[in-house]
Amino acid sequence: MARALGCDKSNITGMADRLARRGLVRREADRYDRRISRLTRTEEGAALGEEMEVAIAERVGERCAGLSAADRQQLIALSRPAPAAPGKIC
Repeated sequence: MARALGCDKSNITGMADRLARRGLVRREADRYDRRISRLTRTEEGAALGEEMEVAIAERVGERCAGLSAADRQQLIALSRPAPAAPGKIC
């Protein structure tokens, strides 16, 4: 998760704690490894995620309104993460 979010592993526990306190995620113990907690979004967390996606899409649409279709496609392509080399972390 830390790699996917681009932060240090030591930050994940605190972030997970805050999300759980706000009722946005639920912690579940891993069936095979007690050291691992699995996070799942609650209904409230899923609803907030959807609201955020809509808000972001609206803002991006406003900012990109003056771009041509070709420029928008190029911007989309450039915003995707580059594939990592085997064994390397970006």
